[in-house]
Amino acid sequence: MVWPASVKMIWRPAREDDLPQCLAMNPAAMGHEPVGRKRAALAWRTLLRLPSCLAVVVESKKPIAGRHIVGFGASAFVSATFAQAEIAAPKPGLNARIISSIDAGHPVVLSEAELRHANTYGGLHLVVLSASWIRNLLTQEQIEEVKMHFASSFLELHSGYRLVQILTEATDTVDIEHAYSTGVHRLVSDFEEYHKRHPDGCWNRDRALFTLDRDSALSVTASIAGILFHYKEPTLRFRQEDQQLLVAALRGLTDEELSKVLNLHFSAVKKRWAAVFERVATARPDLLPELEYDSDRQTRGRQKRHHLLAYVRQHPEELRPVLQLKRPKFPSPSTGRDRKPLT
Repeated sequence: MVWPASVKMIWRPAREDDLPQCLAMNPAAMGHEPVGRKRAALAWRTLLRLPSCLAVVVESKKPIAGRHIVGFGASAFVSATFAQAEIAAPKPGLNARIISSIDAGHPVVLSEAELRHANTYGGLHLVVLSASWIRNLLTQEQIEEVKMHFASSFLELHSGYRLVQILTEATDTVDIEHAYSTGVHRLVSDFEEYHKRHPDGCWNRDRALFTLDRDSALSVTASIAGILFHYKEPTLRFRQEDQQLLVAALRGLTDEELSKVLNLHFSAVKKRWAAVFERVATARPDLLPELEYDSDRQTRGRQKRHHLLAYVRQHPEELRPVLQLKRPKFPSPSTGRDRKPLT
C-alpha cells in the first residue's frame, strides 16, 4: 500500500484478520449477547465473506496508541421481512439478531441470488452494523477525519443499489449523537416501552433505533444520503465476471495486475475485455468513442477503456448485482431482421 505524502488516513476494504481490532472498538455493536463472543466472532467472519456485507476500515498513516486501524464501518443487506419486523416491533439487539441468525445457519442477510433479485425488483433493506472508531484516543479533528472516510466509503460502496431503507441501532450516546448529527436519520424508538416491560433486561439504556428512507434523505438539500436513493436502471447489465473486471480496473490496474487479482491467465483478461466491449457495442454503441482508423490497436483499446471506465464510475448501478433479463427482440432499422436479445 502506497500512501500519498499528504494523506493522514485512508479507507480500504476490511479483511477477516482485521476483525479482532474492529470488534473491540465498540463491543456493544458486536451482537454477541445471544451466542457468546467466540461464536459471534466466527459469525462475523462468515458475514464478511457474504456478498451482501460491505465493510471497511479506516487506517492512520501514523499509529495512534500503537494502532493503525482507527475506524470500522460495516453494513449488510437483509431480508425485507426482517427489516419490516424490526420497524414494527422495535427492541434492542438488532445486530445480535443478525449475528444469531448467521450462527444458527439461517441468516437474515441476503444470499447472492436474493441480493440480485431484490436489487432487480423489490428493492433493498440495509442495516448499518457499525460505524465505530477507537474511543477516548482520538482528537476531535481525527474523529472528524474518520467520519469523513465513513461518508466517502459509504457513498462509493452503496451508490447504485436500489435502496428502500437503511436501519441502524445506536448502541451508546456517541452513536446516538452521530445519528442525529447527519440530519437525515429518523428516530424509530428509544426502546423506552421495551425497558418498561423488561426492567431487568441485559441491554444498556442508551440505545436507539434509527431509519433512513428516500423521503428523509431528500428532505435535506445536497445531503450525501440523497445521492444513495437516486436509483437508475442499469442499461448494460454486465455479467458478474465482467463487473469484477471493471471494479478492479477502476483501481488503475494494468492487465498484468488484473490477471493476478482476478486469478486469470493474461489471455483470459484480454478475452474478457473483448466480451465487455462487445456487450457495450450491442447495448449502448454511443458509449464507445469514434476512433481514427489509423490508430493502432493498443491506442484504440486504451481509449475505449478510458471512456467505459469514466462511464461506470458515474453510473455505479452498472457494477451492482442484477438479474440478467432478456431483452425483447426488435427489428433492425437497416435490415428489418430481428436482432438477438442480450442474455
